[in-house]
Amino acid sequence: LVHLLDLLPQPALLACRARFFVALDVELEGETTLDAGEDLEVVLAHPEEVDRMIEDGRIHNAMTVMAVKLAQEAGHLRGKK
Repeated sequence: LVHLLDLLPQPALLACRARFFVALDVELEGETTLDAGEDLEVVLAHPEEVDRMIEDGRIHNAMTVMAVKLAQEAGHLRGKK
């Protein structure tokens, strides 16, 4: 697990911190167990496909796009910089 960066997403409105990490050499081994109120979808994709998913709008959450771009810039994912 590699720490990429900490950011304050909306410091004028919220007192929260976003911490960005990339997990390397992982495999999906079972079903995801979510806490009450969590809404999460696990999608397996090659790094090159993730760029296309951002470009065509399938990935449109700003925090997710930021995490992908940070991981790419740090050299942890192949794909466009």
